[in-house]
Amino acid sequence: MKYRIIVFTSLILITAVAIYVIKYKDFSPSGVNNKFIEVRGRKLSSAEDYINRGFFYYQSGEYDKAISDFNRAVEINPQHALAYANRGAIYYRKGQYDEAISDFDKAIEIDPGYAKAYFNRGVAYGKGKREYDRAISDFTKAIEINPGYVEAYANRGNAYSEIGQHDQAISDYDEALKINPRLAKVYNSRGIIYGKDKNQHEKAILDFSKAIEIDPTYAEAYANRGVAYGMTGQYEKAITDYNRSIELNPRYVEPYLNKAIVCERLGRTQEALEAYKGFIKYAPPQYGMYIEHAKQRIRELEGRGKKKDS
Repeated sequence: MKYRIIVFTSLILITAVAIYVIKYKDFSPSGVNNKFIEVRGRKLSSAEDYINRGFFYYQSGEYDKAISDFNRAVEINPQHALAYANRGAIYYRKGQYDEAISDFDKAIEIDPGYAKAYFNRGVAYGKGKREYDRAISDFTKAIEINPGYVEAYANRGNAYSEIGQHDQAISDYDEALKINPRLAKVYNSRGIIYGKDKNQHEKAILDFSKAIEIDPTYAEAYANRGVAYGMTGQYEKAITDYNRSIELNPRYVEPYLNKAIVCERLGRTQEALEAYKGFIKYAPPQYGMYIEHAKQRIRELEGRGKKKDS
């Protein structure tokens, strides 16, 4: 059968919106805790006090309390760019993208050289609202301000990929890897473009292998390398990678489906059946077309088995 439904992992923005705490002169891991104890144990007065307590509420997942503290910081100092940026980051985490963008707008208005605010707004536009052209514009501005901003290159590469500008995406991934050659997710993202969009499967294999070398627990990289191996006829290697991906993340559905296809091609019916059933077990509703395909293949394969037994 043809490989009509092999699935590559979707690109994932490698850095989500970051939240930044006021950097006291003695800011260090131990200093952070001491400052929090100091702030927590007395009446808060400055915008920085509220920003720092809000940061720790954020770290503990108490987003509403964090927003309340950032609100108070803005009331005390309406020109505090960091207070707006941090509140925007919390709104982003809560899926309130318009509110997040509004806060990033305000942070940039106060401090036009605030690279992290441009970056965070770009993430909100790209990953949050899928407005990739706006995301690219913001990542570009962040890079203009800070030419070494590796996350901005990587995420701009993802945004370019989403709109089909694959050469620009590869160029940005290349630049990100020059700055930091240990970014497993960037190798994975570049490998996806080489494999899925440019049919350069050997290059894809090299990138997925590098991602795995950096992070041996990277289930998506194993799954994607399995696809590339399958596309180059290296079926046993493909199955090995699918098995490893499933071992690392049993609920990651694509490797089950792709493994089933390869096993069918090799005549390994029982393994194909088990893989199809694994896919059906974990696949979410949006995979409806693939679920129906898997069910059909199970019926046909089990039907063949019954005919052989009769």
